[in-house]
Amino acid sequence: MNNYDVVIVGGGFSGIYAAWRLAKFGCNIALIEANSEIGGLLNSLQWKDYWLDNGTHNFDMRTTSGKDFFSDILGDNIQTWDNHNWASTTDKTWTYGFEMPDYSEDHKSFSKQVLLDLNELNKKKLNLSKTKYCLKSYLDSHGPTLYSRQIEILKKYIGSDPKDLAVDARQSLSIFDRPKLGTDAEMVSLKTLDKFWDDRLGVTLFSGEDKFSGRNSSKNYCYPKKKGLKGFCLSAHRRLLELGVTILLDTPVKDISKNKSEIIVSSNNTQLKSKKLFWSLPEISLNKILGINVDLTKSVIPVGSCFFAFEVPKKAIKGPDYMHDFSEKRISFRYNKMGVYSAQTKLNGNTIIMAEVPSHPANMKKNLSKNMTKKVWRDICEVGFVSSLDSPIDSYSWGLPVAYTLPKVNWQKDYNKSKEIISSKLPNLHGIAYGYRGRNSFISYYDNLLHNQLTE
Repeated sequence: MNNYDVVIVGGGFSGIYAAWRLAKFGCNIALIEANSEIGGLLNSLQWKDYWLDNGTHNFDMRTTSGKDFFSDILGDNIQTWDNHNWASTTDKTWTYGFEMPDYSEDHKSFSKQVLLDLNELNKKKLNLSKTKYCLKSYLDSHGPTLYSRQIEILKKYIGSDPKDLAVDARQSLSIFDRPKLGTDAEMVSLKTLDKFWDDRLGVTLFSGEDKFSGRNSSKNYCYPKKKGLKGFCLSAHRRLLELGVTILLDTPVKDISKNKSEIIVSSNNTQLKSKKLFWSLPEISLNKILGINVDLTKSVIPVGSCFFAFEVPKKAIKGPDYMHDFSEKRISFRYNKMGVYSAQTKLNGNTIIMAEVPSHPANMKKNLSKNMTKKVWRDICEVGFVSSLDSPIDSYSWGLPVAYTLPKVNWQKDYNKSKEIISSKLPNLHGIAYGYRGRNSFISYYDNLLHNQLTE
């Protein structure tokens, strides 16, 4: 039986980052992955001569931790840039340097009414009700006018009905919390008044007030030079081996047990013993292995995504790197010119753009139809992301049934019950707290909490 300081189950982004940090710290690490390669959702698909990502289209180097990690993992397979650009639209106008809804140009009367609503709320100095429901919380904090529109956009964003979302989902839906309802100067003047306005209004990167732009004021990103994000997965495998990490592929976990103060992980004919275990996968699969009779699937709303790739002439692309589409009349939520920033432009001048349509897993098959592909293409042309083309050179679509999950009302009951049972059975097993599965948030969570738990 092999002995390790920490066994990590799951070779997605979280498992890779934890293995890298722990190995650099001097720990003896084993990384177990059920599939034939590490990387999880970061592994790109190959279509024709293009590499297509599952929606995670670049890496954020705006923090010291992120910069150190991605630089070390990618090595000479890295390309970096500081001119990353994005925009959002609610109808015809593009707002550069802004990822949230901007109603100030195309919906001026609406914007004025929302500001009146907010002003009335601020006057009343209400203590927001401790509601369990996300939508009720939004209504209380932003008023009825904005609520009536945002609820429809939220349906588009998650691909299903948000009525049962718990208020805890707000932290994952912060993209709706700070719309732009006037010029940058008008928004800045209100945001400087007090926290009420600062929490509810947004500004672009061109406001001249970096304190309101937060981390967005820096645009330092990176991407692999070759093979899309799959290039990251290949580089990560190589680098972790160099650091002494044992990587076990095609190794699904069959059982986890405790022997005194140590944890034994069993998979097929392999057994590993460790002082600590980091379970980087969703808790649902852990419950099945441990025989915990708590069905966590009833506590969440799954959010999947349909991806549509279109081959087009590079010269026809008019859009920025990314654009969020908050229009109620178009079905696509985000567009990006992936082929351009991933250095995938062919000698004939052709490259790829992509669009994403959020979808509930149950609707995935319907949303990947030929008819939907035509609708998405019309969205791309209507919003002006490409110059008017009758049709793309070629297209491809695929689905990701569950990209992430959002908590439903009363989710904590089953989640906490499951957590208590796991802690009683395996006190040296650690997972990821709710709300920290995103790449940037996990790095912060690991640095601030998880590293000490796994090394103390």
